[in-house]
Amino acid sequence: MGWVLAEQGRLAEAERSFHLALELSDDELGHVRAVTLNGLGYVCFDQGRLAEAAEYFGAALRINQKTGRQKSLLANRSNLGMVLRQLGHESAAEEHLRAALDGHRRTSNINGELAALEELSLLHAQRGHSAAAVSAAEQGYDLAVIARDQRAQAALLIAFGEAKLGAGDVPSAQEAFQRVLALAEEFPFLTTRATIGTANALLALGGNAGARRHVERALEEARRRGYVVLEADALSTQARCVATEDPAAAARLAAAAVTLYRAAGAEPMAARVETEHSRQSQ
Repeated sequence: MGWVLAEQGRLAEAERSFHLALELSDDELGHVRAVTLNGLGYVCFDQGRLAEAAEYFGAALRINQKTGRQKSLLANRSNLGMVLRQLGHESAAEEHLRAALDGHRRTSNINGELAALEELSLLHAQRGHSAAAVSAAEQGYDLAVIARDQRAQAALLIAFGEAKLGAGDVPSAQEAFQRVLALAEEFPFLTTRATIGTANALLALGGNAGARRHVERALEEARRRGYVVLEADALSTQARCVATEDPAAAARLAAAAVTLYRAAGAEPMAARVETEHSRQSQ
């Protein structure tokens, strides 16, 4: 129930279900307990509670290390890499993601491999390595098609779109985000990310009016669902939409985004917005 509620964007209800599952679990090293801790990590991640997410993923990892559940352990390492990337611990994130990728490849776990490739793509993009980001996303997407995993396809198309934006290939990015919006109606976190991506692509093409409509819709959804980091992403994009015509409004929106990023612990994103806004205001 917790996992289904989380995918539906009902995060508070999901968290209650996971905590109830922990209360009912009397085995400190049990598989159910590890899975539940991993689920709580995802809820905290979606809510922008990144330090808590890392603690939950780490707790699940320690259980699986003690019990030798290798497949689950590798999934925990991917998840830790995901959170550590946003927290700015890029070297540690890469170590976990590489280990997860290698382990999944050794055991022919396609689903695990594509998940690690998605996060590696995002890590490369965060470092400004667009070609590597595109390559990892493409590899992961091909595996998601083989696995017939619709959610994974959507997630990897987002990573691909963001990487293409970073590389300056805006039409390819826009097409990827549009495919996500058609593919992932059941997954509000992903559709919100893709809506923000579409806004950024339209903005890069000079379509400010369309960009504003998309980012306003994404901002409303992020706030309604409690997706704190996505709310900050949307505010950052809004700031860029109005930077030329209303610098004061852009400054307020950028500052609000930075505040949310810092509250979540996402220092690299906060620093990026500050740097970008500083250049625009000069």
